[in-house]
Amino acid sequence: MNDMNPRAVIGGNAPPDPLDEAISVYSETLELAEGILTGQPVQNDTQMRQVDEVAKSLKEAKKAVEDAKEGEYRPFKDGCDRIVQKYQPTLKDLDTQIKGCNAMVNDFKVAKRKAQEEEQRRKDAEARRKMQEAEEAARAANAADLDAQREAEAKIREAKEAAHAAAEAKRDTVKGLRTVYKWAYEIDPASDPKAARRPALNDIAVNDPDAIAAFVDDYVARNFRSRQIAGVRTWSSMEAF
Repeated sequence: MNDMNPRAVIGGNAPPDPLDEAISVYSETLELAEGILTGQPVQNDTQMRQVDEVAKSLKEAKKAVEDAKEGEYRPFKDGCDRIVQKYQPTLKDLDTQIKGCNAMVNDFKVAKRKAQEEEQRRKDAEARRKMQEAEEAARAANAADLDAQREAEAKIREAKEAAHAAAEAKRDTVKGLRTVYKWAYEIDPASDPKAARRPALNDIAVNDPDAIAAFVDDYVARNFRSRQIAGVRTWSSMEAF
């Protein structure tokens, strides 16, 4: 081995990095940009033309880097897209089958959940009633009356058992159900739809003013160019690009 015939090493014949290749062409432009970007604005036409030339070359450099990025990225993107397309039909079919299973059990589960909730309300009410009776018996029991004390303690035990049963019932619920809130409203056909929304608007303005402020900010941002909005001041300015 000598300098004229170096030993081959793994990676020694690796192709150049696309990013390094793209940006190296513009090394002089980058040096010029480093030199002129000192925070001082131009003072004359000559300086302006020089800066414009540097900016033009920098835009070309950016385009070259973007092209290099696309060249490296595109094979991976195409490969990812092929994988997504490969799996998509099977995943979609599985979703369809899952939805079908859910549709089969939906009505039965909903009815069962409603029955459980009704039973839960009954047990909760019973537990509250027994606890109230136990507390009243404990207050009324004569401390010197052993039988009265024992009866009050028995009522307290019953109340605790009822409360425990009610708590246990809450754990025995239908699985695979969720609460879905769907925004909907009904407007009297004979009324003005705009007027029908005013109560909700007034409620939001009073109880959630931040939501109204966010809506106003968003609306103004989307529409201030197309029309004059009361209370909104607009202006324009020019800048180099």
